[in-house]
Amino acid sequence: MSAARRFLLPAELSSVAVAAPQWPLWSLGLLVPLTLLLPLALGTVLCLLLLALATVSQLAGRRPLPPALLRPLLPLAGLLLVGAFVGAGAEPYVWMRDAWYIVNPALYLAVGFVLARQATDAARGLRALLLGCTVVALLHLSWLLRHPELLGYSSVEVRTAIGPGFFAPVLALLLLLSHWRRWREGLRLPTGLAVAIGAVNAGSLALSYSRTLSVVFVVGALAALGFLARHEGRRLLLLSVLALAAVFTVRAFIDPASREAELSMIGKFGRSFEEMRVTQQLSRGEIERNWRGWETARALSQWSDGGPARWLFGEGLGATVDMGVFQTLNRRPRDAVRFVPNFHNGYVFVLVKTGLFGAALFIWFLWRLYQPGRLAARQDDDAGRRSQGRLLQGCVAALSLSTLIWFGLFHKVDLLPMMLTVGFLLATLAGTSSPTSTSTRGAHD
Repeated sequence: MSAARRFLLPAELSSVAVAAPQWPLWSLGLLVPLTLLLPLALGTVLCLLLLALATVSQLAGRRPLPPALLRPLLPLAGLLLVGAFVGAGAEPYVWMRDAWYIVNPALYLAVGFVLARQATDAARGLRALLLGCTVVALLHLSWLLRHPELLGYSSVEVRTAIGPGFFAPVLALLLLLSHWRRWREGLRLPTGLAVAIGAVNAGSLALSYSRTLSVVFVVGALAALGFLARHEGRRLLLLSVLALAAVFTVRAFIDPASREAELSMIGKFGRSFEEMRVTQQLSRGEIERNWRGWETARALSQWSDGGPARWLFGEGLGATVDMGVFQTLNRRPRDAVRFVPNFHNGYVFVLVKTGLFGAALFIWFLWRLYQPGRLAARQDDDAGRRSQGRLLQGCVAALSLSTLIWFGLFHKVDLLPMMLTVGFLLATLAGTSSPTSTSTRGAHD
C-alpha cells in the first residue's frame, strides 16, 4: 500500500486528531496578539489556515459540524446574499471590501468554534484567550514604561502618542469577572495570578482613555456579573437612564463647547451628545468635530430618499454615501474623501447596504449569538456553564454596543478576540467539546 493511500485512511487521520489536543489552545492564545501585530492580510490568512486545519481535524474524527455553528451564521449569510445581489455592478473593489466586512465576523466565529471542538478542556481554552489578551495589554503598557513622561500629558495627547488601546484587555476583564471567585475552577488560574492579570488589563484599559472601550466594558461587565441574567429589558432601561443622568451631570459642570472639554476624558463624555447628534445643520468646523453624527445623518438621508425598494433592500454592497464635503479620515491630507462606503455606526452600514430586511437579519444574527448565553446564565448549577453563559452575554452585549458607536463587529481586527470567544462559547455551551478522556488530557496539556 502506498504512503499516500495510507495517509488518507480515516482511522489514521482520526488518531492524529486525538494525539494532538494541545495545539488548539496554543492557537487561541497566540492568535489574539499575532493578528494585532501582523499586517491585516497575513492575520486573515492565518485565521483561514487555522480554520482549514481545525476543520480537517474535525472531519478526520468523523464529527460533522453541528447546527450550533450553522444556525447563527445563516442570518449573516442571508445578509451577504441580499447585499451582493442588490449591489451587483458596483465598483469591484468597494463591493469586495463590503463583502469582506460581513464575511470577517463569520470567519472569526467559525475559527473559535472549531478550535473549541478540538480543545479538550473549556477552562484551559478560556485561559489561553485570557493570556493572549494579557500579552496585548502588556504591549500597550510598555509604551508607558518607555516614556513615563506621558503621565504629565492630557488624555488626548497620550492617545495620540500611543494609540487608543485595544478591545483585548476588555475581554480579559470580562473573563475574570464572569468567573468571579471561581478562577481556579473556571480558568485554571491561582487567585494571585488572576488578580495580577486583572491589574495589568485594567491598567491598559485606563491608559487607553477611550470612551468606547469604557462604555463597552461597563455594559459587558454588568452582563458578566449576572446583571442581564434576568429581566434584561427593565435593567437595560434602568442602565440607559443612569447613563443619561451621568452625561447630564458632567455637562452641568463642564462646557461641552470649550477647548478643555475636547482635551479631557470627562469632557469628551460630556460632548457625546454633540458628537453623535444626527443632523445636517452643521458648519464646516462642527462637521469635523462631530463627524459621527454628520455621517449618520447623511447616510440615513440618502437611504430615506429612495423608494420602497431601497427602504427594504438598500443599495447593495459597494454603495457609497455623499458626505457633502471632502473630509480627511486619516493623517494624510491627500486622502480626503467625499463619498464614504462605511461609517462608525455599523447598524447604519447594514441599513444603507441591505435595507430594513438586512437590518432585521442582522438583529436576528445577534440574537442567535446571545440566546445560548441567556439560557445558560439562568441555570442554577455551578459547573461552569453559568459563568460561560454570562461571559457570552457580556461579549455579545459588547459587540452590539460597539457596532452602534464604532463599526464594532464589522471592524477589521480589533474585535477578533471577542468573536473568537463567542465562537468558542457557542461550542462549549452546546456540549460539543472533544470527548477526549481525562487521562488523555493530562498527558497532552
